[in-house]
Amino acid sequence: MLKLILNYLECSRIYISVHCYFFYFIALAVSVQQTGKVDYFLSLLCFGITFFNHNIAYLINSLIDFLYEVDTDLTVDKTLFGLTSIIVLKRYMWFSTISIGLLLIPVYTNYNFDIFKIVLYFTIIQYIGSVIYTPAKYVACGQFFFFGFHVSTLSFFYFSQCKEIVIFDMGHPITLFNFLIMLSMLQVIQGNYHRDHDDDKRAGIITIAILLGKKLSLYYFYSLFIMYCIWVIYISFYLNNFYYLLMLLIFKKMHNLYLGAKKGDVFMLNWRVCKIYYLSYPFLVLAIILGGKITI
Repeated sequence: MLKLILNYLECSRIYISVHCYFFYFIALAVSVQQTGKVDYFLSLLCFGITFFNHNIAYLINSLIDFLYEVDTDLTVDKTLFGLTSIIVLKRYMWFSTISIGLLLIPVYTNYNFDIFKIVLYFTIIQYIGSVIYTPAKYVACGQFFFFGFHVSTLSFFYFSQCKEIVIFDMGHPITLFNFLIMLSMLQVIQGNYHRDHDDDKRAGIITIAILLGKKLSLYYFYSLFIMYCIWVIYISFYLNNFYYLLMLLIFKKMHNLYLGAKKGDVFMLNWRVCKIYYLSYPFLVLAIILGGKITI
């Protein structure tokens, strides 16, 4: 059983979903500071729903890329080259989908129908994004579903914790932080597309990296980080909380990663970007806690 669980997690590329854990704690910190209340039961159910939706995205990605011969035994994703089979991969997809349905049951039985409807709304949005992401990637639209999934995740977690729904309300900190998530996730997925430029071009996939070409693709990749830094500085002054500037301690690491990519070192570029942001997100949580309730 343990071997099967570990295989499922590896096929789902569990290491990439770590940012969702950080988003949970970002929403948790905001909820505590802004409302003073947290519904841990509902929030953990919603975290589970997000976890399985995220897994579905990568399971489908491995299947479609294999069927269209984008992935080979020489590419980075070797899920269907010794790790598992198509039959087992499809079972993992069904398992993830059924698990989401089972997690919705206690939401329906323990909360009023209005709350259930909103949870169901976010669940469907995430599920659609997970299913459509890879086909959309083939026509240079995958990044929109990718960052849309993650932006919705922060709002989903925040709602699950304090029953307050926030979508593009510029007067609310969740929206301000969602812009940080949008920029960081766009850079993560651009790192993926830039890394796979040659393989995707050979397979006839039209990603944004293909449209831009290698040189502009890398400039775009780095410009997203620069915009991330600018937004951190903006919210530091806007919220009058300079603890947020601690998030910029990753600047040297990200700049060095960019310089390495310019020289052709793009191995696992998306994952390496993720790991750098994992050093930045905790400072966001810390700044929220130390800054107290945000009044805009």
